[in-house]
Amino acid sequence: MVARIASATGWPYRYVPETVEEAFARRWRLGVSGVQIESWISWYQAIASGELSAVTDVVPRITGSPATPAERAGWWPAPKTAL
Repeated sequence: MVARIASATGWPYRYVPETVEEAFARRWRLGVSGVQIESWISWYQAIASGELSAVTDVVPRITGSPATPAERAGWWPAPKTAL
């Protein structure tokens, strides 16, 4: 997904693996709250384990419109600007 976003935006996004401890420490140094860090890390763990890889019909069922592919989302922050 990171490669697809980088290609779509022209920005140099890249995936850098971290241990849970490294992820927590990096965000803590940035001043992010522990609760927010734990929330982020739980999402990353779910992604890594494949828990979020299923494609469903939830978006079109609820909104009546097809989901927007990540490449066309248009809301990605510039690199190194998001926590």
